Amino acid sequence: MGFNEFKEKVLSDKDLAAQAKDLKSLEEVVAFGKANGYTFTVEDIKASGQLSDEELDAVAGGGGVKIIITKSFIGVEVNT
Repeated sequence: MGFNEFKEKVLSDKDLAAQAKDLKSLEEVVAFGKANGYTFTVEDIKASGQLSDEELDAVAGGGGVKIIITKSFIGVEVNT
């Protein structure tokens, strides 16, 4: 199961979503996904179209991010 399946599970599972909100990087999202039986990479998240060019630049440049989960979206908030 990949990122899209992981995203759907997080969006439908309040407990999993609550845990995921504490993640601070895309690498932590990947590790969290793996711990919950999903296999995907940072590149898979980036390729999902969920990140803007500015967010991708911040992540690539080591900028801090906060994972945002709403009822229909998983994304990041860039800490500049």
